[in-house]
Amino acid sequence: RDGLFRGVAVLYCRRKPREVDRITERLTRPDSTPRHRWRWLIFAGVVLLGSAVQACGDDAPTPTPARAGDDGTLEVGHRNYAFEPRSMAFDVGQTVEFTLVSRDIPHTFTVKDLGIDWEVSREPRTQSFTFEEAGTFKLICAIPGHEGSGMVGTVEVR
Repeated sequence: RDGLFRGVAVLYCRRKPREVDRITERLTRPDSTPRHRWRWLIFAGVVLLGSAVQACGDDAPTPTPARAGDDGTLEVGHRNYAFEPRSMAFDVGQTVEFTLVSRDIPHTFTVKDLGIDWEVSREPRTQSFTFEEAGTFKLICAIPGHEGSGMVGTVEVR
């Protein structure tokens, strides 16, 4: 228990030894009330949560976009709330045969800027598309609430 309070004090005081000792002694002395200790535990939880969120910044490497196989096909899985793969890359003029399948409920494969809006169910479905315009396009599931829940991806045409 004393170690936990000392850990909280270290986080709070940014490793200033005199302050750490003072706070640890205050929290562990016999006349310290349980209510006072709970405040420190809640504070420690908030500090740890904030540190974890800060550590999850945008420094993660960008995954390599999926490409169609040699036979021109690409399987795209759908599940709440993600595309598998999330990022795809194709060449201008390339025709791709997509195999679309939902792992749970109905979804869509929608790229508004390219005029693609395909329904996806549990039964695998194939759709072909020829990419004629270069650019990076937003892929979404057009089912209400799915895009807002993070069901988005990118289609890059080079």
